[in-house]
Amino acid sequence: MSCPHEPTTLAWVYGEAPDAHAHHVGSCPICTQLVDDLEQVLALPASPPVARTVSRAPRMRPAMAFAAAAVAMLAAAPWFVPSQDLTTPDPVPAPATTLADSSAIDLELDRLEAALLDLELNNDPFLEI
Repeated sequence: MSCPHEPTTLAWVYGEAPDAHAHHVGSCPICTQLVDDLEQVLALPASPPVARTVSRAPRMRPAMAFAAAAVAMLAAAPWFVPSQDLTTPDPVPAPATTLADSSAIDLELDRLEAALLDLELNNDPFLEI
């Protein structure tokens, strides 16, 4: 069996309900028992904190060292980067090929085409196109 005023009784024990609720607690055996049970629980000594046997510190040392190194590198980066004007783009370099290079490439392509034509005309069995 339960009392519909149990939530109010809980609040009354913690001082969050009106003092007039004390009359109900004194006349209701269920709420009286609830108050007695709560007072016994609240009177228990707090359990001592459990001592940690394993510390996280040894496992965190490599990560912390890496983070510290990264922060140091980011902090020092502006002094090691040469200053340059980022508003104007760098000029585009000229192509590396010259007229002499392109004529050598054309000669090589002609030679390869002739070799391929020769293979096709001779019906080489290893060449299937």
